Amino acid sequence: MFINYLNIGLPSLILLMTKVWAAFSGLIVSYLVINNLTPEIQGYFYTFNSLLLMQVFVELGLGGVIVYFLSHEVAKAKDGSQTCGNFISERNQKIASLIKYIVKWYRNAGVIFFFLIAISGFYLFEKNDLPFSGVNSEWVYPWMSLVLLSSINIMILPLWPIIEGIGKVKLSYLGRMIISILSSLGVLCALYLGMGLWALPIGVFISVVIGLIFLFFLYKNDFFSFVKLDKDKNTLYDWRSELFPMQWRVAVSWISGYLTFSSFVPILFYFKGAEVAGRVGLSIALVSGLLGLCSSVSSPQSSKLSEFIALKKYKELNDLFKKIMVQTFIIATGMFGSLYASAYIGNEINSKYVLRIISLDAFMWLVIAGACNAFVAPIGVYLRAYKQEPLMLLSLLSGFLVLLLIAFSAKFDSVENLMKHYAILIIFLNLLVFYIYKTFIKKHR
Repeated sequence: MFINYLNIGLPSLILLMTKVWAAFSGLIVSYLVINNLTPEIQGYFYTFNSLLLMQVFVELGLGGVIVYFLSHEVAKAKDGSQTCGNFISERNQKIASLIKYIVKWYRNAGVIFFFLIAISGFYLFEKNDLPFSGVNSEWVYPWMSLVLLSSINIMILPLWPIIEGIGKVKLSYLGRMIISILSSLGVLCALYLGMGLWALPIGVFISVVIGLIFLFFLYKNDFFSFVKLDKDKNTLYDWRSELFPMQWRVAVSWISGYLTFSSFVPILFYFKGAEVAGRVGLSIALVSGLLGLCSSVSSPQSSKLSEFIALKKYKELNDLFKKIMVQTFIIATGMFGSLYASAYIGNEINSKYVLRIISLDAFMWLVIAGACNAFVAPIGVYLRAYKQEPLMLLSLLSGFLVLLLIAFSAKFDSVENLMKHYAILIIFLNLLVFYIYKTFIKKHR
């Protein structure tokens, strides 16, 4: 009934299932981390994970625009041919040059990521180097394995948006869901078996293997047709004027998102040590899991919102958007309220699980910030349906302000005050989101 109420298709349903699984498996990971890792190793675990998310600094938003531009070019080029490889290599050199540009970008991004993150990790972790008694004895081997595998994974990452861009949306989403499920199962099994920090490299290794299987066996004809093209041919796709103007805007949004939510752990690791970073990392993991689940309400409706805007069906547009906002508010309030209630009860009974997250007062402020972000997330989806990014400057401002707040508080203040000031800042920034939304609507109606 709920799926019918949302009125979503199979690709969106697969996306929803993927996010539900991610939230569910994230809870199990948290349980296993608490029961199988020491507080110090917990800090390394979540700092590892936070540093991996820095791939946004080398990807620079390209993953967020590939589908739009590639599907647009494919739609113009298709003339009834059923073989993707044929119309790429024989009928449209522009599509081939676009795909070659994407692959080259991610190849270089993988190499840069390896050196950037490996060096950053060594600098950060050596400051808090610990002899991990009974857990592989050192952090260096799990870390280097994780960075190497993640670099390879980045190089094959464009497979999924490229496959989606050439029209195989269901298969692209299905492949991503398979990777999400199997890689997280690998992490869960490794944690259960007491493999400690090796759990993350195992998860990425599974992602790489499955990605290569899809690449070399299932999508070989679709993906490799452009590789065989003559390298001396002139590139017909002018990415600087056609793709990059939108890419850099998405890059700003992604980087700001990282600074706003994922920069906590490595900065706190540096200033306050592994144990504090681990408590903050686990707390943020719980909140971000719910955020991802809340976004599954609005994300599947982006195409429908775009359709109503294109057809100028503003009544239907308003009705659908109000429906999304109400659903998101109800779901977010229920989930975040339940999360805090669980922490409160755990604190009252002195549960060992609550002792591994931040203090109850600090957790309350983090939950409030997460709920506020969930409430305004549909507005971003709505505004992007107009093919514009009016929140870009605000995203840049929020990332900068949050980074300053974290850096200052991590060095001079307590985690409790950091979370309190963070929540107040998020509330203020989200009020600006509503103001931008109202101003935008008045201008475009």
